[in-house]
Amino acid sequence: FRSRARLSPWASGHLPMACGMCQTSRSEIGDALQLLRHGRENEAKALLLEAASRRSRHAEGRGSPADCEIWKTLGLVFAQQGDNNAAFEWYRKAYVADPVDVTALWGLARLERRRQNWAVARSFANKVLQLEPGHAKAAELLADVARQGGPDPRSRGREDSAMSPMASATSSNRGVEMRSSWQAPAQEPQVLQKAREAAAREDYASALELLDTAGNMRHPAVELLRALVQCRLARYEEATRTLLELLTDGTVRSASEEASCKSLLAHAYERQRRHTEALAEAGRALERNPNCMDALLVQGTAYEQTGLFDKAIRTLEQCMVLDARNPVPRIRLGHCHLVRGDLVVARNLLTQAVHEGAGYYGTVEVPSSLRGTARTYLALTRLEEGAQDEASELLFAASREHRNLGHTLGLAPVLLDPGAFKALAQQLRGLCDLDLSASEASTLARLWQRRQEATRGISQTAAAPDGRDLSFRPPTMGMTAPVRLPGPQAAWAPIVQKPIEVCSGPSS
Repeated sequence: FRSRARLSPWASGHLPMACGMCQTSRSEIGDALQLLRHGRENEAKALLLEAASRRSRHAEGRGSPADCEIWKTLGLVFAQQGDNNAAFEWYRKAYVADPVDVTALWGLARLERRRQNWAVARSFANKVLQLEPGHAKAAELLADVARQGGPDPRSRGREDSAMSPMASATSSNRGVEMRSSWQAPAQEPQVLQKAREAAAREDYASALELLDTAGNMRHPAVELLRALVQCRLARYEEATRTLLELLTDGTVRSASEEASCKSLLAHAYERQRRHTEALAEAGRALERNPNCMDALLVQGTAYEQTGLFDKAIRTLEQCMVLDARNPVPRIRLGHCHLVRGDLVVARNLLTQAVHEGAGYYGTVEVPSSLRGTARTYLALTRLEEGAQDEASELLFAASREHRNLGHTLGLAPVLLDPGAFKALAQQLRGLCDLDLSASEASTLARLWQRRQEATRGISQTAAAPDGRDLSFRPPTMGMTAPVRLPGPQAAWAPIVQKPIEVCSGPSS
């Protein structure tokens, strides 16, 4: 990795003239490279992190050449310090912004070889050789991978899955995003790889079983994945205990691991509606890593859940600056605009989240069910816009993608009497990964009822015993913020939380 500093185009001065901000970044990267040559890595890292943070605050960090050079140089610095997780994150950001950048590809290839992810390392090295056929180091890496007998990457789309992001403390995630820094360092336990594969399939019970076989091994990545899976199963108190132990027993060693742990702890607090604690913990994570998107996502969601939509939107837009292709910020931002009644903006964001998340969905950090979440919110949006048929099709598609939603709707009877309708709405509201308000849950229940009636050719209108008309009328949602329902995991199949008596306004 040290040789890449001497090859940096910023160090050689072969860069085009640019705006004042880019000129400043160029100077800072040159200074950072000088510091690296003199072994002053911590000073170089601080200088570059400040440059990256400043550009993100000025909405510059959208993947311009200047941004990519900062990110690649940060990848170099963290790699030289042995922090493979953080190095991967920065190289990944540069790769996502420019998939044909040789420096980013080579950095990722070397990091994946350190992790013994042979197929992914081979894929990146092959890309390097396609772009620079004379790259001797890439050829050497391929020969080394061949000796290790790694599987042929052409048999599986590993490189995309290896570059996908995390949605909540995690990321995520291989591509996000942003690839979240909780990913394990080189030579990670084999059980962790298998547990990740199970979690990516949303087979969380199997993932926990695999992690339990690790015994007394205190590996940061093992415990972080355990806490993430516990959160996905709505076992938030267990996740909180796991993370607090991890933060206090000395297992966490690097700043990036600490930031990941704190952001996941913030997520666990936020899921329990402990918003003050969630925001405080997310703030501490951002102190350790100002560009920790998982922490920013928690902040944005907590603001949304407490009705602070302006703050939520600003924070989530910052996430989109950090990783423009990650669908998770778009999903949350789209829901914010839906609740505020900005239907056109919501529709555009959610449509992008559904159709432009390739390489993210189906990973540990961004499970496939999240695409179902995006379609569910889009169905609510289109219903508000009067497109009932399209909303019905969107809800049906969401039920096939979102495993908890599909299970819940699949159990619903065709004709919903008042009692069954209320039960379905309550169950929908209790799904821990949809964050539906009472109004939204009732809207979806009525939309599903109408679809079932139309599908089975049922034309009669249902009526309540008191004569009220129960035919489909989408209620207005614009003034209602989502309210999460805390409580232990329910005993039946979908991952839900026990419903409680709550108001329909913003949670507090």
